[in-house]
Amino acid sequence: MANYLKAMLDAHTGDIGKQVDEFYDSMNDTEKICAECLFIFDHYAPVGSEREAFLIEYLDQFRRTAGREETDKVLKTKYENYFGMMVKAPATDVTPQEIETIGRKIAALELVGAQIVPIFQAGALYKSTGTGKQELLELIRTQAPHMSENDRNMMLYIVIPGLQDQLEEKEKEELLALTTNESIKGHIIHSLR
Repeated sequence: MANYLKAMLDAHTGDIGKQVDEFYDSMNDTEKICAECLFIFDHYAPVGSEREAFLIEYLDQFRRTAGREETDKVLKTKYENYFGMMVKAPATDVTPQEIETIGRKIAALELVGAQIVPIFQAGALYKSTGTGKQELLELIRTQAPHMSENDRNMMLYIVIPGLQDQLEEKEKEELLALTTNESIKGHIIHSLR
């Protein structure tokens, strides 16, 4: 059933949330920890949900069953989307303390290849409080060289326009210089106009 639902999701056949919920609810905890079920935690387990908590509680078992890289990728994507959206537009229902708490929880997970997540968290915190700009810039300077080119360009695509009102021109130029994809660089420059 998991493979069928995943195929439906991949084929964009419409909203399958109800079927996913029914399938998830029909399984016991041991059955939920499988490589085939990982898509449920990727697409149907928002930050703060019971399903996210389940994935974190059984993270070691998921890593053994589905592989560390695949499991960590689900969490990395979830948290980069969560914090990345806050960099674009601050969340009004999330406090700075919650941003810090979630950040500490994520750090404890030791996700592989997730350098982008603390940058987005720092950006969300800066956008929400107006403090921590130098820490954010230093984090970008130190982490960008260790990120995949795709992650680095995506991070800059979110951070520069998302914080354009808070960054000075020289800071925007410094960050823009880290962009290696000319198309993305063009989109960033266009968004700053």
